[in-house]
Amino acid sequence: MQKSLPNRNSILRGLDSDIKVKPWLIAAFFGSTLLVSGVVLLTLSFVGSDLKDSILRSVGDLSLSSTILIGLLLIILGSLLASVGFRKANISSITAGSLHARVKGPRIVAIGGGTGMAALLSGLKQYSDQITAIITVADDGGSSGRLRRELGIPPPGDFRKCIAALADDQEYITKLLQYRFGQHNHGSDPETREISGHSFGNLLIAAMAGISGSFEDALEQANQLLAISGRVLPSTLADVTLIAEVQKTDINNQKSEQVGKPSQDSKVQLVSGESAIPKSDGTINRVLLEPQSPPVYPEAARAVLASDLVLIGPGSVYTSLLPNLLVPGLHKALAAISSPVVYVCNVATQPGETDGYSALDHLAALERHIGSSIIDILLVNNQFPELGTDQNTVYVELDSFSHKKVIECDLVDANIPWRHDPDKLARKVIDIYSHHKEKES
Repeated sequence: MQKSLPNRNSILRGLDSDIKVKPWLIAAFFGSTLLVSGVVLLTLSFVGSDLKDSILRSVGDLSLSSTILIGLLLIILGSLLASVGFRKANISSITAGSLHARVKGPRIVAIGGGTGMAALLSGLKQYSDQITAIITVADDGGSSGRLRRELGIPPPGDFRKCIAALADDQEYITKLLQYRFGQHNHGSDPETREISGHSFGNLLIAAMAGISGSFEDALEQANQLLAISGRVLPSTLADVTLIAEVQKTDINNQKSEQVGKPSQDSKVQLVSGESAIPKSDGTINRVLLEPQSPPVYPEAARAVLASDLVLIGPGSVYTSLLPNLLVPGLHKALAAISSPVVYVCNVATQPGETDGYSALDHLAALERHIGSSIIDILLVNNQFPELGTDQNTVYVELDSFSHKKVIECDLVDANIPWRHDPDKLARKVIDIYSHHKEKES
């Protein structure tokens, strides 16, 4: 009887399976090693012995609090690597033999930062794994600001949120990356207080930047480690400061009726720093970057030029969106493309930035800075659920539009009425893309 030879395709699929599974098994093994090392180090921290002193001397002259911190970080990072590695190895081994290639979806670029951007990305990843998020580096507050000042790296906070939003196991990864040290520990140890207020994700990105030697390499490694559906990139790697021209109006006189236009009884002052601008107690006329012409991050410009659709927002107009759009290279890339550029207007106004702004005021604020030829479509929410006892949320009012193509629809999250619903927003974005493709064909 003639021996049956294996089919060529089955051999290739087997090789493909090995290629896909092995890196995840290596990651899982490395994570398990870190996990065990962390447990050992943490255990030794609470055990008095000559062995403990010998081991701790071999890794450096560390205090007890530093040893505990390192042990905790090793356990958390090891658990993450092991969990993702074993899960991905299992998934790869099951799916590698499939004859059906995953649909990549449209090349979507989302520009912004903050919570609104993370919500958008979490919805979009269901439709495409060719998503590029371009994020501001102007943040100077909170944990991100501290790491920026102390380590000289771009602020990692918005990058952390977007990476978590694009991760496969979003719920678990988000909890891990968002975990903030010191929430339940108010000890007096000065070294323990050093990490109080920092999120694990920020420290992870900072550690990766230190190991790799560059922030962009750290982002790439984080993108690959968490197997995200796309990429998260900075608009620039320059150390930029956001500066606002703020109109201060005499409290005894009325403010200008037109948003962003100074009144006669007012004075303009410069407010420096992204976190200080919303607290400036005035009307923002315009913002600018210092230095004024930072170089664009090349991959961000390339992503825009190769895009099928570009989204600006949702996000804070002055402190999340414009710090990206004011980077000259990114602005030029947006002006050069034929793909539709959609501005996703916020559901609610933002105190200190866009108080009293209608949808058209939001658009006008952007166009005062970048011109009127960049944005093709204004996407606006038109549903306003009852707020109940919530007195802080003020919905963005609609206008009578004439000079722009406006799409109005239900985009609000009924449970969090000041935010977009990720699924509703993603479906509408894909509808816009599909309609544009139909018109082209």
